[in-house]
Amino acid sequence: MRILAEHLSKRYHKHWLFRELDLQFEKGDRKVLLGPNGSGKSTLLKILSGSVAPTEGNVRFINGEESIDIGHWHQHFTFCAPYTELIEEYSLAEHIEFHFKLKQKSSDEIFDRMLDQSGLASSMGKQVKNFSSGMKQRLKLLLSLCSVADIYFLDEPCTNLDEQGYGFYKALISEINQNAIVILASNDPREYDYCRDRLVISELS
Repeated sequence: MRILAEHLSKRYHKHWLFRELDLQFEKGDRKVLLGPNGSGKSTLLKILSGSVAPTEGNVRFINGEESIDIGHWHQHFTFCAPYTELIEEYSLAEHIEFHFKLKQKSSDEIFDRMLDQSGLASSMGKQVKNFSSGMKQRLKLLLSLCSVADIYFLDEPCTNLDEQGYGFYKALISEINQNAIVILASNDPREYDYCRDRLVISELS
């Protein structure tokens, strides 16, 4: 699996966030998008995942030599960000059950171990709407990174987390398939110290 982005440009009104980006992501890549707030990191992640259209250019998911139809992209990735929504009325147990009807669990052994490390295991019957912001972010990370995927999109994944939460995030990262692509948007070195490639948006255009 690889992602090929060609001549990507994004404009809001008369302001160009970035112009003519050519990017390629191959299996096993660990890449972080860097830049100040407002530079387009989150927007670029959304374009790469197909949830936002570029103003110019195109993105392709390629498996072998075949391009995958955009309608099937969601089968190949997970996306974790502070702004992604949870079903507030569900309990933790219901949320986990629902999520893994849509995504394949990495394994019961890994998931149970990560659930225990998350500190959420004692809240299985608690509605998500009663979770703190940190608990919600740990749940998002747990569901995303314990799912089988070819690509993991992460946007500021440790928002609202304390030091223990950072440790939980790193433990999750260590468990994902080493052939998977990780694309991360961040300005916090603690989130991306494992990334081999660092892409500064202002230097890509």
